[in-house]
Amino acid sequence: MMLINNKEEIECITNSDSQIISMSAKIASNLKLSYNPNIVLNMQSTNSTINQLPGLACNIPCTIGNIMVYLQIHVLQSPAYIILLGCPIDVLT
Repeated sequence: MMLINNKEEIECITNSDSQIISMSAKIASNLKLSYNPNIVLNMQSTNSTINQLPGLACNIPCTIGNIMVYLQIHVLQSPAYIILLGCPIDVLT
């Protein structure tokens, strides 16, 4: 469980094969996170489809246990998960 933006605790999935941290646009909206639509990237999923991500939420305070980190979170329209903690979280923890 991770407390995001000091608002809600959400269960996350970790995947060290992913090179980004990402979340669904629906959760970003529910948490009232703003994201920069000028920072986009094309992401290739495991089934080889390419999707353009709508933007990047910068410096989002996230607390795991008693550790707070500020994460750069890519927003996806319809992922199969709520939040994916990829390789960058391995480096931070």
